[in-house]
Amino acid sequence: MRRNILWIDDNTVEREAAQRMLRRLEGVQLWAVPSSSEAERILVNDDVHCVVTDILRRDSHGRPSHDDGYAFFKSVIRVQKPALPVIFHTKNLPTSFRVDLHSQYLSKWEPEDKKAIELEMRLSSSLALYYYSVTNFRCLEADRSNPGN
Repeated sequence: MRRNILWIDDNTVEREAAQRMLRRLEGVQLWAVPSSSEAERILVNDDVHCVVTDILRRDSHGRPSHDDGYAFFKSVIRVQKPALPVIFHTKNLPTSFRVDLHSQYLSKWEPEDKKAIELEMRLSSSLALYYYSVTNFRCLEADRSNPGN
C-alpha cells in the first residue's frame, strides 16, 4: 500500500529528520516543504494521504510568521479535504489548539528514534481509517449512481 505523506515545516532540520524517519518505511512517498503555499500546490495536484505540519512557523529573522500551520489546517486542509488525516508536529501542548476526529498530535520534544516509532504507529492507524472511509464513500457513490445493480 502506497502512503503519500506531505510534511510542512519551515525548519530545515525538522524536514531532514522527517526524511530520515520515513525513509525506512516501505511504500512511503514524502513531500517535505517549508511553507503552506508549497503544500497547497501539492494538495491540489497530488494524491496526499496524510499531512504532518508544525503549527508556528518563523520568518528568516526568527519571528513568528504569517504562514501559520494551524490556520492552514483550518482554512485550506479542512475545507478541501475534511477527512484527511493531519498530525500536528509541534512543541505546543495539545490543549493549546483544537484537534478534530481526523487529527492528532506528535511532540517535537521527543528524541528522533522514539518519535519515529510513534509516527509510524500514528500513520498506520490514521491511514488505515482514511483508506477505509474513502473506499466506503466511493462504494456508496457507485451504489447511488447505479441503483439497479
